[in-house]
Amino acid sequence: MPPSLPEKALNFAKAAAKYAASGCKNVSTDEYVRRLEICASCEKLDAKSMSCNECGCYVKLKCLWATENCKNWEKSACKPSGI
Repeated sequence: MPPSLPEKALNFAKAAAKYAASGCKNVSTDEYVRRLEICASCEKLDAKSMSCNECGCYVKLKCLWATENCKNWEKSACKPSGI
């Protein structure tokens, strides 16, 4: 079951604070594409809202922010396709 709206808000607030504290660092374009590809193939992605049903994060931001992590990103040997 996806996180509730209050849980999503708390998760986002924590992620945004960590991102701001890092100086708003983003990953490279190649890493961003790699992360998006992994999320796009994940059964936990809600494609309509582009959010993760496990953590509740908005995937396009989570994939961009260098301070964010996902266990699926670490496990995958996926290489960017050049999208």
